[in-house]
Formats: sequence, C-alpha cells, structure tokens
Amino acid sequence: MDTKYLHGEDTQSKIANHKNWLIYPLYHSIAWVNTDTLITYNGREYILTGLAQPITSIKKCILASKAPNRGVIPLDSLVLYLDKEGHNICCFINYKDPNIVCMPLIRQRAEDYTLYKKVKCLLKENPHQDLTTEDQSKIIDLARRSGLLLEKNQYQASIAVPLFSEDIDNNVIKEEVKKGVYRFISILGWYFGGYVDVDQSQEFSQKSPVSFIRNAKVVKYSMTYYNPSNSDDVDCTSLPIINDEKDNIALAFWREGLKLKDIHAGFAFLSFYKAIESQFTEKDNKETNKGCKKWITDNLGLLPDNTRAGGRIKDLLSQGGSFKDVKEYLFKSVRCAVVHASAENKKIINPDIPSDREKLVLDLPIMEALAERYIRVERNIKSRYMQRCN
Repeated sequence: MDTKYLHGEDTQSKIANHKNWLIYPLYHSIAWVNTDTLITYNGREYILTGLAQPITSIKKCILASKAPNRGVIPLDSLVLYLDKEGHNICCFINYKDPNIVCMPLIRQRAEDYTLYKKVKCLLKENPHQDLTTEDQSKIIDLARRSGLLLEKNQYQASIAVPLFSEDIDNNVIKEEVKKGVYRFISILGWYFGGYVDVDQSQEFSQKSPVSFIRNAKVVKYSMTYYNPSNSDDVDCTSLPIINDEKDNIALAFWREGLKLKDIHAGFAFLSFYKAIESQFTEKDNKETNKGCKKWITDNLGLLPDNTRAGGRIKDLLSQGGSFKDVKEYLFKSVRCAVVHASAENKKIINPDIPSDREKLVLDLPIMEALAERYIRVERNIKSRYMQRCN
C-alpha cells in the first residue's frame, strides 16, 4: 500500500466539507510543512497543518523599473522588478501594511518558464506598462504555486484526523484512532531524521473545517519548514508502512527518547535503552549473554570512532576493560542508577550532584546511537535522512 500526499490548495479542496476532526498540536524537531499537506498512510488520512496561511487578498500586479520603496506599495498588491543581474524576478507583496512587506523571489521553474520569460521581457522593455488582467492572474497563480503568497507568521504545527461514524463509540473517539496517530507520527519523525510528538494535554475535537485551527498559539518548538515550492521536500511516497508490533514499539521509544533528550538526559537514556530492550523476551534480558545485553556488547565496537558515542566508548575502554565491561557499566551505573533509588542503594543518579548529571550527558550519545543502529539495521526501517547521532 503506497503512501500518498497532497499539498496546499489540493488539500484544502479535499477537506473543505469535512466537519468532524481529532486534532493534536505537535512538538517536532523535523522541518515542518509551510502549507497544509494531506498524507494517506496505511489507509488513513492525516492532515499536517501548515505553519503559514495562504494570502488570498492580492488583487493587482505592478511592474517597477527599480526596487520599490516599501511605503509606496499599494495594499493587496504584488510589485515585480528585475534584479541587478537580471536572473530573477523580485517580488514585493503588501497584503497587510508597508512595514511588513514580503520580499521573496519568483524562481525559474520548468513548468512556469513561458510565463517567467514573458514577464522578464515586459520588465526589460517597458516596466511602466500595465499588465493585462489575464497576465496578472497568471503571475499571481505562479507566485502562489511557488510558495510566495504565504503569511510569514508561523503557527504551531498540528495534525488533524478526519473522523467518521465508525471512529466514535458513544460519543468517545476510539482508542485505535488515537493509536494510529501516534504510530504515524513515530514513523514520520524517524523517516525525516528527527521526531514528531503530540501535545496530548491539548487534544481536542471540532465540528468545523480544519483551517479554523490556525488560531492556535505561535509555534515554539521548531521554526524550520519545508519549502512549498518544492514538493520533493516532503515526499512521503516511500514512507515505510509499519505493521509489525516490535517495530512500532521501537519507534515509539525512539520518539520519546529524542523528545526528552534536551529535557531530561536520564529519562532519554532509558527510552533509548528500552527501544532495544523491548525487542527481546524478559527471560533473555535477564541473562548476561543473551537478549539486549548481548546485542549491546556485540554492537558497541561498531559505532564510529569519530562520533560523540564512539569517543565516549574509547574513554571508557581506556579505563581498563572490554566492551562487555562497558555494557555492564551502561546497565548498572546508568540504566539501573536512573531507575532505582533507595536509602541503601549507593548507585543512584542524584540530580543535585553535578558530576552525575555530567556523566549522563556523556553517556547519552552511546545509548542514542545504539538505539538508532538497532532500528536502522536490525529492524531494517528505512529513513530518508540519517539520524543526527553524533
């Protein structure tokens, strides 16, 4: 089953009449779409709401012989002029007030070449002449399809799921629907080299079109976004369909670990550890030479030396011992020390002791790199971008 996706106006036209939605604001480390994008994944539709609103109020195109003064650009107008090198058509847009005029470029794209060339000739020959109504409409459409007619304000990323009668039982959204969202964002984050996670405390449903959720608070978590003029940026057609429960669990702990990485190193370490530990039976995990412990021992030496993880492993080995000793250190002095605490237990990670916290920061890259390797190599889950385990 292929994954399919639609952008911008195509998405809006498809969802305009649907009235029942489950919506989650999101935390994310990956670049986010700037325009609404509909992804059909594993038979279900998910809407990634864009960080910017389309500008719909542009009424007129104006040719200019030189770069215009912001203060004289008429409201709801798009002003064009040729740059100094003559390679690009510079585009000034005033859709609110002259103090926040947008200054993007219309790029030369293969499918728009004829119109681009025509506008370029008009600018060279007589920049003061009027554009025909037909030409104005074509240029505005070109700017819109090039991703130029977008507000520069960015809103919180969110995901919206269209709900149907079979998704609701006694006015309660079924657990399977929510689980599907979580599993989808796990593979989405992994595939694009980071994480996506829901803000569960802000979960809500609404009976109006998805576009109304743009009143959400301004995004705080990632200000990067995909260029809407290049649909390949967010090409999801090769997004792996994950149906194996072990794969889903490993990706869930991976997502949790990345989200916690900059919040709590100890809990992030545990999540990365569980991404591997969850793949083996409890009986095997208790054995020194089986399960998770054996896999970690066998793979410590396979992490690149020129990374933070590899460097930390070399430091630990230099203190005397083997990869098996490093594995025991990670298990007893980090994993167990984070999980367990008692009056008799001297091996704990104490948040008040700076050296304990510093040790966690040094050891975390090892566990992150091991978890990434397990998912990528052992579970063979493909990604478009390598994870940034350094």
